[in-house]
Amino acid sequence: MFEFLFRMSDDKLTKRYIDAGSQVGDAVSYTFMGECCGMESMVERWAKLEKRYATRGYRTISLDRFTSYGGYGKSLSDVEFIKREEGEEPIFHAEI
Repeated sequence: MFEFLFRMSDDKLTKRYIDAGSQVGDAVSYTFMGECCGMESMVERWAKLEKRYATRGYRTISLDRFTSYGGYGKSLSDVEFIKREEGEEPIFHAEI
């Protein structure tokens, strides 16, 4: 189902990753109002894209940052396309 992610450019993959994470972040910003319908599928999509993003050597983006972006419009430009240091393990925020 997600085989196309292997052939996708870094720019397109990052856009989809950020879209998925920001949808989760937006939903999280409304959790004070109650449970969000469809949250599980949103997190699954984010997790798959996050893993692919990490395999390209990038640091993943935290849920807090996606909540600030998706829920409140704060920029992610300072955390996009940041390569991990040699030996640095990726953090999979969507799994956490």
